[in-house]
Amino acid sequence: MKIMERFPIIITLGAALLGWLAGEMFATDPAIAGWLKANIAHADVILGVGCALLVVVVGQVAASPRQGAELDATMHNSSN
Repeated sequence: MKIMERFPIIITLGAALLGWLAGEMFATDPAIAGWLKANIAHADVILGVGCALLVVVVGQVAASPRQGAELDATMHNSSN
């Protein structure tokens, strides 16, 4: 925990890695792998990079102070 607190980039890199793996898993799913291979060159790389970026961007937006304040306000209002 102390390392992650000192170097928060580790969390972002871990999230990107999970997104990359999810994109590659999606691209190699037997149900769609044939179609992707026939229609999109390098689909596994494209989907891997796309999912990695998506996870990092969503994480950054969710972690932004403004977004956090809005979430706190929403949760407070829903409990009343």
